[in-house]
Amino acid sequence: MLYPLRGKAPSGVRQSLIHARERMRKMRRYHGIPDPEFWNLKSDLGGEFTADLVQEYLGHHDGIPENVPKGRHVSKIERLIRDVVEGVRSLLSAAGLPATFWPYAAMAYAHNRNCSIDDWRVTMERHRLPHDRQIFGSLCHAKLPAECNTQPRGMEVASPCAFLGYCLNSRRGAHVIYLVTSGPKKGTYHTTTIQAESI
Repeated sequence: MLYPLRGKAPSGVRQSLIHARERMRKMRRYHGIPDPEFWNLKSDLGGEFTADLVQEYLGHHDGIPENVPKGRHVSKIERLIRDVVEGVRSLLSAAGLPATFWPYAAMAYAHNRNCSIDDWRVTMERHRLPHDRQIFGSLCHAKLPAECNTQPRGMEVASPCAFLGYCLNSRRGAHVIYLVTSGPKKGTYHTTTIQAESI
């Protein structure tokens, strides 16, 4: 399973651990596999992993920090990181979006890669979570929240958007980018989170 960090700050690492462990727990339950008594978190002693907030979380949730000294990187992890970086760059290039959209592309890449694992896809489908691969940057029409709606009154309800990926911390949320077509912000692009059913 590939799960992107929500940021390099300790609070982002902690949030990612919470969500990733919950997804793994669902997958284990579906297959009748018991949760392990203890679990390891391998890190390179980076500050985001050694911070008190993360260490406290590990202590309260049976996690054991396993530190890989700098200079002794695990080749499998390094290869995975290279694959992710290349994949995210490819998504951004294909969608024609700048590097500022890297976090969205990383989430979309992780989602699509996880969906290639049959057990993962079946588990997510069973829990009614997004389980199909989606093309990053693809055209979609979505009902935007009232404060984001750019369509003139009386026009169609759905606005053209580009799909950026599913929210990792939401059952039905999706990120989209849209062009403001009226008002003082006309001609600018904005992102928002919508209900995936409205796409």
